[in-house]
Amino acid sequence: MRLARIVKWDSFNWWLDDGTEVNPPIGTVVQVDGGISEVGVRVYFPGYDVCSTVNSAVFTEYFEWLE
Repeated sequence: MRLARIVKWDSFNWWLDDGTEVNPPIGTVVQVDGGISEVGVRVYFPGYDVCSTVNSAVFTEYFEWLE
């Protein structure tokens, strides 16, 4: 797992793979399973066991790597 931080926020929610919606604020640190791939990025938000599969281009716009 790697760590990333949310750097952009808007009124749209992130959909987790189980259908749950979350919308954490800028600065929230998330865990990322692996790195960016053709399929996307699996992002784990704090307090949730289910990931959100995020498009690679969207990830680059809304998150920054911490390491």
